[in-house]
Amino acid sequence: MKTTSPFVNGFVGMLALSFVFCLPAQDSPAENQEKQAPVATVNGVPITDADLKIGAKLFQLQQDAYQARLEALEEIISERLLSQEAEKNNTTVEDLLKQHVESKLSDPSSAEVEVFYQRQKARINRPLEEVRPQLEQFLKEMKRQEVRAAYLTGLRAASEVKISLEAPRIPVEVGESPQRGPSDAPITIVEFSDFQCPFCKRAQSTLAEVQEKYPDQVKFVYKDLPLREIHPQAQSAAEAAHCAGDQGKYWEYHGALFAAPQITEASLPE
Repeated sequence: MKTTSPFVNGFVGMLALSFVFCLPAQDSPAENQEKQAPVATVNGVPITDADLKIGAKLFQLQQDAYQARLEALEEIISERLLSQEAEKNNTTVEDLLKQHVESKLSDPSSAEVEVFYQRQKARINRPLEEVRPQLEQFLKEMKRQEVRAAYLTGLRAASEVKISLEAPRIPVEVGESPQRGPSDAPITIVEFSDFQCPFCKRAQSTLAEVQEKYPDQVKFVYKDLPLREIHPQAQSAAEAAHCAGDQGKYWEYHGALFAAPQITEASLPE
């Protein structure tokens, strides 16, 4: 399942410690069979990928590889756009950048240099006049990158750019976890959360906003992730929520827990 709706990237970054996954399609039978195939045997006893228990490490490597590919791809797209624009205007890329980037640059003022220096003074740890030329050059280069990026954004908006490269995703088993929203929604959001976590609590308003704005597009699934070492009532709160769920009131109780100023053993029945 592809999560191409623009709101997904926007709100996931706001969810702090409330972990969210957007579900991909399930592995094909052939892929499942490959994962279950032995990678070694010891006296006839097979060892499979599942026995290696390095899924998290492999996923991080996949993320790193994806990020490297994406950065290289973005650079090539930029080069291609500049080349095509230069050809369309019967000029060179160098002259094109001179016209649309270099011509808009100016040397930073003394005030700009001094403001930047004061903000970074502790890190620079050298007198202003000693580093002024380097700071002027640095600020001008920053401005060059900003103007170039803005110009490329305009070229990209006027062009048809399609990126087929997909980020790696973690398949998540929904199982019997509490769910709300249309069963056939194109996007499923799985939240791993802790009722006593202040960051998870803060994320609820964002999730509620998504639910209100996209009622027919998103299904929500909640999975308990009680951090027992630092939130002593998180486990009990999760159990109480499932007891409420047995009475058909899971989401009402879920909302009440996150709305409560504090959670104690005594407050759970209330």
